[in-house]
Amino acid sequence: METVQRMHLFFASIQEGVVVANPAGKIVYFNPTASVLSSRLLPEVMGKDITEILPLRCEKPQAVSFWLQSLEGESAVAVDEDCSLVRLSGEEVPIAGVATPLYSEDGNLEGIVFVFRDTSDEKMLKSRQYEFLSFAAHQLRTPAAQLRWGFELIMREKERFSPPAQEILEDLRRGTMRLIDLINTLLDVSRVQEGRLVLAPEIKEVGDLIRASIAPLDQLAASLNVRLRVLDPSAPKYRIKIKVDPRRFRDVLQNLLTNAIRYNRPQGSVVVEAKTLDANTLMERARTTIFTRRVAEFIEQDQAAQRGRQYVLISVTDTGVGIPEEDQPSIFTNFFRSKNVVKMQTDGTGIGLFFAKSVVERSGGVIFFSSVEGKGTTFSFVFPAEN
Repeated sequence: METVQRMHLFFASIQEGVVVANPAGKIVYFNPTASVLSSRLLPEVMGKDITEILPLRCEKPQAVSFWLQSLEGESAVAVDEDCSLVRLSGEEVPIAGVATPLYSEDGNLEGIVFVFRDTSDEKMLKSRQYEFLSFAAHQLRTPAAQLRWGFELIMREKERFSPPAQEILEDLRRGTMRLIDLINTLLDVSRVQEGRLVLAPEIKEVGDLIRASIAPLDQLAASLNVRLRVLDPSAPKYRIKIKVDPRRFRDVLQNLLTNAIRYNRPQGSVVVEAKTLDANTLMERARTTIFTRRVAEFIEQDQAAQRGRQYVLISVTDTGVGIPEEDQPSIFTNFFRSKNVVKMQTDGTGIGLFFAKSVVERSGGVIFFSSVEGKGTTFSFVFPAEN
Protein backbone atom coordinates (compact mmCIF):
# COMPACT_ATOMS: atom_id res chain seq x y z
CA MET A 1 0.00 0.00 0.00
CA GLU A 2 2.82 2.37 0.88
CA THR A 3 4.45 1.69 -2.50
CA VAL A 4 1.20 2.47 -4.31
CA GLN A 5 0.80 5.72 -2.39
CA ARG A 6 4.34 6.76 -3.29
CA MET A 7 3.64 6.06 -6.95
CA HIS A 8 0.47 8.19 -6.80
CA LEU A 9 2.42 11.02 -5.16
CA PHE A 10 5.12 10.78 -7.79
CA PHE A 11 2.70 10.82 -10.75
CA ALA A 12 0.78 13.68 -9.14
CA SER A 13 3.94 15.81 -9.00
CA ILE A 14 5.34 15.42 -12.52
CA GLN A 15 4.75 17.81 -15.41
CA GLU A 16 3.70 15.06 -17.84
CA GLY A 17 0.19 13.77 -18.15
CA VAL A 18 -0.18 10.14 -17.06
CA VAL A 19 -3.25 8.09 -17.92
CA VAL A 20 -3.74 4.38 -17.25
CA ALA A 21 -6.49 2.39 -18.98
CA ASN A 22 -7.58 -1.25 -18.57
CA PRO A 23 -7.61 -3.76 -21.49
CA ALA A 24 -11.08 -2.50 -22.47
CA GLY A 25 -9.69 1.03 -22.84
CA LYS A 26 -11.48 2.35 -19.71
CA ILE A 27 -9.56 4.88 -17.60
CA VAL A 28 -8.44 3.70 -14.16
CA TYR A 29 -5.93 6.45 -13.35
CA PHE A 30 -5.69 10.11 -14.40
CA ASN A 31 -3.04 12.36 -12.87
CA PRO A 32 -3.50 16.12 -12.22
CA THR A 33 -1.41 17.17 -15.24
CA ALA A 34 -3.59 15.04 -17.53
CA SER A 35 -6.62 16.75 -15.98
CA VAL A 36 -5.20 20.21 -16.71
CA LEU A 37 -4.12 19.40 -20.28
CA SER A 38 -7.46 17.82 -21.18
CA SER A 39 -9.60 20.26 -19.13
CA ARG A 40 -11.36 17.24 -17.61
CA LEU A 41 -12.03 16.79 -13.91
CA LEU A 42 -11.05 13.52 -12.25
CA PRO A 43 -14.57 12.38 -11.22
CA GLU A 44 -15.88 12.61 -14.77
CA VAL A 45 -13.12 10.56 -16.42
CA MET A 46 -12.84 7.43 -14.26
CA GLY A 47 -14.25 4.42 -16.05
CA LYS A 48 -14.73 6.34 -19.29
CA ASP A 49 -13.26 5.29 -22.64
CA ILE A 50 -9.80 6.76 -23.16
CA THR A 51 -10.61 7.76 -26.76
CA GLU A 52 -13.61 9.76 -25.50
CA ILE A 53 -11.70 11.59 -22.76
CA LEU A 54 -8.50 12.13 -24.77
CA PRO A 55 -9.66 12.67 -28.38
CA LEU A 56 -6.76 13.26 -30.75
CA ARG A 57 -6.66 15.21 -33.99
CA CYS A 58 -3.74 14.29 -36.21
CA GLU A 59 -2.42 15.33 -39.60
CA LYS A 60 -2.72 11.68 -40.60
CA PRO A 61 -6.24 10.43 -39.74
CA GLN A 62 -4.98 6.87 -39.17
CA ALA A 63 -2.83 8.08 -36.28
CA VAL A 64 -5.76 8.15 -33.87
CA SER A 65 -5.95 4.34 -34.05
CA PHE A 66 -2.74 4.08 -32.04
CA TRP A 67 -4.80 3.39 -28.87
CA LEU A 68 -5.94 0.11 -30.37
CA GLN A 69 -2.43 -0.72 -31.57
CA SER A 70 -0.93 -0.09 -28.14
CA LEU A 71 -3.51 -2.44 -26.60
CA GLU A 72 -2.88 -5.12 -29.21
CA GLY A 73 0.89 -4.72 -29.58
CA GLU A 74 3.83 -5.89 -27.52
CA SER A 75 5.81 -2.65 -27.59
CA ALA A 76 5.34 1.05 -26.93
CA VAL A 77 3.69 3.26 -29.55
CA ALA A 78 4.88 6.85 -30.02
CA VAL A 79 2.55 9.80 -30.52
CA ASP A 80 4.26 12.23 -32.87
CA GLU A 81 4.25 16.00 -32.96
CA ASP A 82 1.60 16.01 -35.69
CA CYS A 83 -1.10 15.19 -33.12
CA SER A 84 -3.11 17.50 -30.87
CA LEU A 85 -5.32 16.77 -27.88
CA VAL A 86 -8.81 18.27 -28.26
CA ARG A 87 -9.96 19.83 -25.01
CA LEU A 88 -13.57 19.94 -23.84
CA SER A 89 -13.83 23.52 -25.16
CA GLY A 90 -12.66 22.44 -28.62
CA GLU A 91 -9.25 24.07 -28.15
CA GLU A 92 -6.38 21.96 -29.48
CA VAL A 93 -3.16 21.36 -27.51
CA PRO A 94 -0.18 19.94 -29.44
CA ILE A 95 1.23 16.93 -27.60
CA ALA A 96 3.92 14.27 -27.81
CA GLY A 97 4.00 11.07 -25.82
CA VAL A 98 4.18 7.29 -25.65
CA ALA A 99 1.53 4.63 -25.00
CA THR A 100 2.96 1.48 -23.46
CA PRO A 101 1.13 -1.85 -22.92
CA LEU A 102 1.20 -3.19 -19.35
CA TYR A 103 1.60 -6.93 -18.74
CA SER A 104 1.31 -9.05 -15.61
CA GLU A 105 4.05 -11.44 -14.54
CA ASP A 106 2.27 -14.30 -16.32
CA GLY A 107 2.14 -12.32 -19.57
CA ASN A 108 -1.49 -11.22 -19.55
CA LEU A 109 -2.31 -7.74 -20.85
CA GLU A 110 -3.47 -5.52 -17.99
CA GLY A 111 -3.89 -2.26 -19.90
CA ILE A 112 -1.88 0.69 -21.19
CA VAL A 113 -0.16 3.69 -19.67
CA PHE A 114 -0.06 6.87 -21.75
CA VAL A 115 2.52 9.50 -20.79
CA PHE A 116 2.30 12.78 -22.72
CA ARG A 117 3.32 16.42 -22.57
CA ASP A 118 2.20 19.77 -23.96
CA THR A 119 4.54 20.82 -26.80
CA SER A 120 3.07 24.31 -27.39
CA ASP A 121 6.14 26.16 -26.08
CA GLU A 122 8.45 23.85 -28.02
CA LYS A 123 6.56 24.54 -31.25
CA MET A 124 6.72 28.30 -30.71
CA LEU A 125 10.44 28.15 -29.98
CA LYS A 126 11.05 26.00 -33.05
CA SER A 127 9.07 28.40 -35.23
CA ARG A 128 11.36 31.20 -34.13
CA GLN A 129 14.40 29.00 -34.69
CA TYR A 130 13.26 28.26 -38.25
CA GLU A 131 12.81 31.96 -38.96
CA PHE A 132 16.27 32.77 -37.63
CA LEU A 133 17.99 29.86 -39.36
CA SER A 134 16.35 30.63 -42.69
CA PHE A 135 17.43 34.27 -42.42
CA ALA A 136 20.97 33.38 -41.32
CA ALA A 137 21.38 30.73 -44.03
CA HIS A 138 20.32 33.13 -46.76
CA GLN A 139 22.71 35.78 -45.45
CA LEU A 140 25.64 33.34 -45.26
CA ARG A 141 25.08 31.64 -48.59
CA THR A 142 26.65 34.32 -50.81
CA PRO A 143 29.87 34.92 -48.79
CA ALA A 144 30.31 31.14 -48.37
CA ALA A 145 30.04 30.67 -52.14
CA GLN A 146 32.59 33.43 -52.65
CA LEU A 147 34.96 31.67 -50.26
CA ARG A 148 34.49 28.43 -52.13
CA TRP A 149 35.31 29.90 -55.52
CA GLY A 150 38.25 31.76 -54.02
CA PHE A 151 39.75 28.53 -52.70
CA GLU A 152 39.04 26.76 -55.99
CA LEU A 153 41.04 29.43 -57.84
CA ILE A 154 43.90 29.23 -55.34
CA MET A 155 44.00 25.41 -55.52
CA ARG A 156 44.52 25.61 -59.29
CA GLU A 157 47.87 27.27 -58.50
CA LYS A 158 48.67 25.09 -55.48
CA GLU A 159 52.08 24.06 -56.91
CA ARG A 160 53.26 27.57 -56.08
CA PHE A 161 52.86 26.83 -52.36
CA SER A 162 54.91 24.63 -50.07
CA PRO A 163 53.46 21.19 -49.09
CA PRO A 164 52.48 22.38 -45.56
CA ALA A 165 50.72 25.41 -47.04
CA GLN A 166 48.91 23.17 -49.52
CA GLU A 167 47.61 21.03 -46.64
CA ILE A 168 46.33 24.13 -44.83
CA LEU A 169 44.62 25.37 -47.97
CA GLU A 170 42.99 21.97 -48.51
CA ASP A 171 41.73 21.92 -44.91
CA LEU A 172 40.28 25.41 -45.40
CA ARG A 173 38.62 24.35 -48.64
CA ARG A 174 37.04 21.28 -46.98
CA GLY A 175 35.85 23.41 -44.08
CA THR A 176 34.24 25.84 -46.51
CA MET A 177 32.48 22.95 -48.28
CA ARG A 178 31.15 21.68 -44.93
CA LEU A 179 29.87 25.19 -44.18
CA ILE A 180 28.10 25.31 -47.55
CA ASP A 181 26.58 21.86 -46.92
CA LEU A 182 25.30 23.04 -43.54
CA ILE A 183 23.82 26.21 -45.05
CA ASN A 184 22.07 24.17 -47.74
CA THR A 185 20.71 21.78 -45.10
CA LEU A 186 19.33 24.69 -43.08
CA LEU A 187 17.66 26.06 -46.20
CA ASP A 188 16.23 22.61 -46.97
CA VAL A 189 14.82 22.34 -43.45
CA SER A 190 13.13 25.72 -43.82
CA ARG A 191 11.69 24.54 -47.16
CA VAL A 192 10.32 21.43 -45.45
CA GLN A 193 8.65 23.55 -42.77
CA GLU A 194 7.13 25.83 -45.40
CA GLY A 195 6.07 22.96 -47.66
CA ARG A 196 8.41 24.11 -50.44
CA LEU A 197 10.85 21.18 -50.64
CA VAL A 198 10.92 20.02 -54.27
CA LEU A 199 11.79 16.40 -55.09
CA ALA A 200 12.84 15.06 -58.49
CA PRO A 201 12.11 11.32 -58.31
CA GLU A 202 13.71 8.83 -60.68
CA ILE A 203 13.58 5.03 -60.87
CA LYS A 204 17.01 3.76 -59.77
CA GLU A 205 18.63 0.50 -58.70
CA VAL A 206 19.11 0.27 -54.95
CA GLY A 207 22.72 -0.86 -55.32
CA ASP A 208 23.66 2.17 -57.41
CA LEU A 209 22.06 4.52 -54.89
CA ILE A 210 23.86 2.89 -51.96
CA ARG A 211 27.26 2.86 -53.67
CA ALA A 212 26.99 6.55 -54.57
CA SER A 213 26.14 7.38 -50.95
CA ILE A 214 28.72 5.25 -49.19
CA ALA A 215 31.86 5.96 -51.25
CA PRO A 216 32.48 9.53 -49.96
CA LEU A 217 32.42 8.29 -46.35
CA ASP A 218 35.13 5.63 -46.60
CA GLN A 219 37.79 8.13 -45.53
CA LEU A 220 35.79 9.30 -42.50
CA ALA A 221 35.24 5.71 -41.37
CA ALA A 222 38.92 4.85 -41.78
CA SER A 223 40.02 7.96 -39.83
CA LEU A 224 37.83 6.90 -36.86
CA ASN A 225 38.84 3.21 -37.09
CA VAL A 226 35.31 2.10 -37.97
CA ARG A 227 34.63 -0.62 -40.53
CA LEU A 228 32.03 0.51 -43.11
CA ARG A 229 30.64 -2.13 -45.45
CA VAL A 230 27.66 -3.23 -47.52
CA LEU A 231 26.36 -6.70 -46.66
CA ASP A 232 26.49 -9.08 -49.63
CA PRO A 233 26.80 -6.23 -52.19
CA SER A 234 26.66 -8.47 -55.28
CA ALA A 235 23.33 -10.08 -54.36
CA PRO A 236 20.44 -9.74 -56.88
CA LYS A 237 18.38 -7.76 -54.34
CA TYR A 238 20.59 -4.71 -54.97
CA ARG A 239 19.35 -4.60 -58.57
CA ILE A 240 15.77 -3.99 -57.44
CA LYS A 241 14.54 -0.50 -58.30
CA ILE A 242 12.84 2.19 -56.24
CA LYS A 243 11.48 5.61 -57.14
CA VAL A 244 13.32 8.36 -55.25
CA ASP A 245 15.14 11.63 -55.75
CA PRO A 246 18.76 10.36 -56.03
CA ARG A 247 20.23 13.49 -54.46
CA ARG A 248 17.83 13.43 -51.51
CA PHE A 249 18.29 9.67 -51.07
CA ARG A 250 22.03 10.31 -50.81
CA ASP A 251 21.39 13.07 -48.25
CA VAL A 252 19.33 10.69 -46.10
CA LEU A 253 21.67 7.70 -46.27
CA GLN A 254 24.81 9.78 -45.76
CA ASN A 255 23.25 11.43 -42.71
CA LEU A 256 22.50 8.03 -41.17
CA LEU A 257 25.95 6.71 -42.08
CA THR A 258 27.78 9.78 -40.75
CA ASN A 259 25.98 9.49 -37.41
CA ALA A 260 26.66 5.75 -37.26
CA ILE A 261 30.38 6.35 -37.87
CA ARG A 262 30.84 9.37 -35.60
CA TYR A 263 29.01 7.88 -32.62
CA ASN A 264 30.58 4.46 -32.88
CA ARG A 265 33.33 2.88 -30.81
CA PRO A 266 36.93 2.30 -31.95
CA GLN A 267 37.11 -0.83 -34.15
CA GLY A 268 33.33 -0.75 -34.38
CA SER A 269 31.32 -1.47 -37.50
CA VAL A 270 28.61 0.04 -39.68
CA VAL A 271 26.72 -2.33 -41.97
CA VAL A 272 24.41 -1.27 -44.80
CA GLU A 273 21.94 -3.84 -46.10
CA ALA A 274 19.05 -3.90 -48.54
CA LYS A 275 16.34 -6.55 -48.58
CA THR A 276 12.91 -7.12 -50.07
CA LEU A 277 9.90 -8.03 -47.96
CA ASP A 278 6.13 -8.05 -48.10
CA ALA A 279 3.70 -6.04 -45.95
CA ASN A 280 3.31 -8.72 -43.27
CA THR A 281 7.07 -9.19 -42.84
CA LEU A 282 7.53 -5.42 -42.70
CA MET A 283 4.94 -5.15 -39.91
CA GLU A 284 6.58 -7.93 -37.95
CA ARG A 285 9.90 -6.11 -38.13
CA ALA A 286 8.31 -2.84 -37.01
CA ARG A 287 6.57 -4.47 -34.01
CA THR A 288 9.93 -4.64 -32.21
CA THR A 289 10.11 -0.81 -32.25
CA ILE A 290 7.99 2.09 -30.98
CA PHE A 291 7.00 2.91 -34.57
CA THR A 292 4.41 0.19 -35.16
CA ARG A 293 1.70 2.78 -35.80
CA ARG A 294 3.78 4.70 -38.33
CA VAL A 295 4.54 1.57 -40.37
CA ALA A 296 0.91 0.41 -40.14
CA GLU A 297 -0.24 3.76 -41.56
CA PHE A 298 2.31 3.49 -44.37
CA ILE A 299 1.02 0.05 -45.38
CA GLU A 300 -2.62 1.08 -44.91
CA GLN A 301 -2.20 4.03 -47.27
CA ASP A 302 -0.53 1.87 -49.92
CA GLN A 303 -3.43 0.20 -51.70
CA ALA A 304 -1.05 -2.06 -53.59
CA ALA A 305 0.00 -3.68 -50.28
CA GLN A 306 -3.13 -5.82 -50.42
CA ARG A 307 -2.09 -7.10 -53.86
CA GLY A 308 1.23 -8.54 -52.76
CA ARG A 309 3.33 -5.39 -53.07
CA GLN A 310 7.02 -5.92 -52.39
CA TYR A 311 8.99 -3.35 -50.41
CA VAL A 312 12.68 -2.51 -50.28
CA LEU A 313 14.12 -2.00 -46.81
CA ILE A 314 17.51 -0.29 -46.50
CA SER A 315 19.06 -0.57 -43.04
CA VAL A 316 22.10 0.99 -41.37
CA THR A 317 23.29 -0.97 -38.32
CA ASP A 318 26.07 0.27 -36.03
CA THR A 319 27.83 -0.89 -32.87
CA GLY A 320 27.84 2.58 -31.35
CA VAL A 321 26.53 4.37 -28.26
CA GLY A 322 22.86 3.68 -28.96
CA ILE A 323 19.92 5.91 -28.07
CA PRO A 324 18.61 6.11 -24.47
CA GLU A 325 15.11 4.64 -24.24
CA GLU A 326 13.62 7.86 -22.85
CA ASP A 327 14.99 9.83 -25.84
CA GLN A 328 13.75 7.49 -28.55
CA PRO A 329 10.24 8.99 -29.04
CA SER A 330 11.84 12.40 -29.74
CA ILE A 331 14.71 11.35 -31.97
CA PHE A 332 13.08 12.62 -35.20
CA THR A 333 12.16 15.94 -33.58
CA ASN A 334 13.94 18.91 -35.13
CA PHE A 335 16.90 20.26 -33.11
CA PHE A 336 16.72 17.29 -30.71
CA ARG A 337 19.94 15.55 -29.65
CA SER A 338 20.00 12.56 -27.31
CA LYS A 339 21.55 13.02 -23.88
CA ASN A 340 24.47 10.65 -24.38
CA VAL A 341 25.48 12.36 -27.64
CA VAL A 342 25.34 15.80 -26.01
CA LYS A 343 27.65 14.54 -23.25
CA MET A 344 30.19 13.48 -25.89
CA GLN A 345 30.51 17.19 -26.82
CA THR A 346 30.54 16.42 -30.53
CA ASP A 347 29.40 18.82 -33.23
CA GLY A 348 25.79 18.49 -34.27
CA THR A 349 22.65 20.46 -35.01
CA GLY A 350 19.87 17.98 -34.27
CA ILE A 351 18.29 18.59 -37.68
CA GLY A 352 19.64 15.66 -39.72
CA LEU A 353 17.18 12.98 -38.60
CA PHE A 354 14.25 15.39 -38.83
CA PHE A 355 15.23 16.15 -42.41
CA ALA A 356 15.78 12.45 -43.20
CA LYS A 357 12.29 11.57 -41.93
CA SER A 358 10.75 14.43 -43.91
CA VAL A 359 12.46 13.40 -47.16
CA VAL A 360 11.64 9.70 -46.77
CA GLU A 361 7.97 10.35 -46.04
CA ARG A 362 7.61 12.90 -48.84
CA SER A 363 9.17 10.31 -51.17
CA GLY A 364 6.45 7.81 -50.33
CA GLY A 365 8.45 5.81 -47.78
CA VAL A 366 8.66 5.28 -44.04
CA ILE A 367 11.60 5.37 -41.59
CA PHE A 368 11.99 3.79 -38.15
CA PHE A 369 14.69 2.44 -35.85
CA SER A 370 15.51 0.13 -32.96
CA SER A 371 18.27 0.86 -30.46
CA VAL A 372 19.83 -0.35 -27.23
CA GLU A 373 21.93 2.15 -25.34
CA GLY A 374 25.55 1.04 -25.18
CA LYS A 375 25.11 -1.62 -27.88
CA GLY A 376 24.07 0.09 -31.08
CA THR A 377 21.27 1.21 -33.38
CA THR A 378 19.59 0.09 -36.59
CA PHE A 379 17.86 2.69 -38.74
CA SER A 380 15.61 1.34 -41.49
CA PHE A 381 13.80 3.13 -44.26
CA VAL A 382 11.40 1.53 -46.70
CA PHE A 383 10.13 2.27 -50.20
CA PRO A 384 7.78 0.35 -52.48
CA ALA A 385 9.66 -1.73 -55.05
CA GLU A 386 9.22 -0.70 -58.67
CA ASN A 387 8.56 -3.27 -61.39
